[in-house]
Amino acid sequence: MRAQTVIGSQLDQCGESVLQQAGQAVEKREKLFLDFLGNPTLPSKGYDDSTIEFIINKLACMDANNNPDSCGAGEREGRVYSGIVKRRHFGLAHGIGRSGELTEVQPKAPGSSLIQIITTKLVKQAIKVAGLQLGMLGGVLVLPVATGMGLACVLRVIALRRPKSRYVLMPRIDQKSCVKCVSFTGLELVVVENCLMRDQVSTDLNALETTIGRLGAENIAAVVATSSCFAPRGCDNICAIGELCQLYAIPQVVNNAYGLQSNVVTKQLNEAIRRGLVTAVIQSSDKNFMVPVGGSIVFGADVLCAEVAALYPGRASISPLLDLLITLLSMGAVGYRQLLQQRIDCFKALKEGLCLSHRVLETPSNDISIALVVDPTDDMLGARLFHRSVSGARLVRMGQPFGTHHTAYPHAYLTVAASIGITMTEVRKLLALLEKKKQK
Repeated sequence: MRAQTVIGSQLDQCGESVLQQAGQAVEKREKLFLDFLGNPTLPSKGYDDSTIEFIINKLACMDANNNPDSCGAGEREGRVYSGIVKRRHFGLAHGIGRSGELTEVQPKAPGSSLIQIITTKLVKQAIKVAGLQLGMLGGVLVLPVATGMGLACVLRVIALRRPKSRYVLMPRIDQKSCVKCVSFTGLELVVVENCLMRDQVSTDLNALETTIGRLGAENIAAVVATSSCFAPRGCDNICAIGELCQLYAIPQVVNNAYGLQSNVVTKQLNEAIRRGLVTAVIQSSDKNFMVPVGGSIVFGADVLCAEVAALYPGRASISPLLDLLITLLSMGAVGYRQLLQQRIDCFKALKEGLCLSHRVLETPSNDISIALVVDPTDDMLGARLFHRSVSGARLVRMGQPFGTHHTAYPHAYLTVAASIGITMTEVRKLLALLEKKKQK
């Protein structure tokens, strides 16, 4: 009623119904904001952009640098020179955390601190929509660094818990960030070669156990399993690796880069988590939630997440968390669920279409990436597709030393993927281009 009274004092010639409508519109937004603040919940149906901007602007007003009466007397007062930059960040300039811990409330920025807390709660709810049950891995930490750096932070914390350790074991994954995240920690990476199960590159459990015995369990910080990767490599056997790790008292860390969108991966993870076979899971925010690159999400015990947060030096950018919050509010649970189903439908259509005129490698534990056999003498296929505006396809040649996840994969192949956000229009365009290239 207060909003209606104030509006009426300025629009005294308007009718009662007009004033009532105007007042209700203002009060409805205010109520939505306060209700959301009191109980942050992933909406069933996503909010419209103006509502999301209203929520973010209200939170931004709580930060000291956005107080019109503020008198900054320190060396970091959230001053932003460019109006474009300020608008881009909603005036949120203080970042998150304090010098001692990433999740500690920043006294100058209560609004930014609330955004961090709310984003974490919404991520937990979105994870359930994706079908993942965290169980004993109840802790969730959203990091303002991409997956490789997030994995490095987790490995560093685990290594500090195991002071004698110096090695990280990893079933072979030919991706540079996976290698560099280990070297960044000062630990030594030991690659365990994979085996072939028909077309699929799979975990060699015997080789893994042999390597553990050779190095000594007490000298191993962790085994890093990979759940999502380019075909023809499949998802590592997370449960079987976890059983070995449990037997030798070694932590298992799962690099789940874009695995949240995969039914195959979430099923494996749910079983492994339920049985206590996983110490931590790290995934990308951009690959799973369609936001700009720059964030990652850690699942682990509350204590582990707290240790990772405490490891982070200094304050951090709020941008990756803000992007994630805005996106989740826009998607809502229904929108996210629809995107996950759309991806599944597109994967099926893409694979079926490729099988009509190509030899598609069978990789049953990889339901995102697809590999098709190509002419080993055609070195320019990937480049030709790129020049036709096809991004993300990878050509892997026979005998290529890095990229096949295997010492002697018997085929040259092209990989394509159906990841979250892909549309049937893109699937049809890709199939048409590949068919055209094949006919030539």
